[in-house]
Amino acid sequence: MLVFCASAQSLFEKDSILNKVRDSLPKGWTIQHNDLLLIISRVKPIYKTPANHINEPLDIHKDNRISTDDDPIPANGRKDTLKFVFRMLPRWSEQKYKSTEKYNDTLMAKIVKLEKQYKSGGTRYINKGTEKVKGDSAVDAYNNKIQEKVVALEKQIVNIPNYCTQHYFLVYLKENIIRNSDNDPRFYDIFPKQAEIDMQRINTLIDKCCNAYSAFHKGE
Repeated sequence: MLVFCASAQSLFEKDSILNKVRDSLPKGWTIQHNDLLLIISRVKPIYKTPANHINEPLDIHKDNRISTDDDPIPANGRKDTLKFVFRMLPRWSEQKYKSTEKYNDTLMAKIVKLEKQYKSGGTRYINKGTEKVKGDSAVDAYNNKIQEKVVALEKQIVNIPNYCTQHYFLVYLKENIIRNSDNDPRFYDIFPKQAEIDMQRINTLIDKCCNAYSAFHKGE
């Protein structure tokens, strides 16, 4: 059974989507928040062991044996915490959301139109810039001006959070989850395996319950 402080309990009572996420979490996980962050974490620690899965198929984790907390901890396992962290923002009104979408769409249309104006015959960079084929300098100058306009428009695009609840936007802070660029899962295994399965279930749960598009565009 999950236990929450009074303020957290009040938040979940007021927000039906967060309440659904809380009640649907796998056993052994907890959810808490403050004014800025929402944190879903595993109560017990996990352990990472060195591995190398770089050349293995995508379904490498489909093994027959699912380890649990009742199994012996790997001797070379490094203790860590499994968690999801979101920044919480007040949810926009439907009008602001749709007007921002329209604004971004207008910018993207301008970007597409500009990109069609690029001319051929300029310098081509191959293999991430390590080789280049020199072209017409006048074409290069023209294309550079187009690129500057494209970059300027891209900077004006408003970031709309991917997730929303009844009253909040949630910004997924991937640097706070164990699976990030500094903890590349191709180089280690997680113990217990059940924790990894739970993590995947929570990812699916969040995608299903906190999808901004479905919340604002029901019936489309």
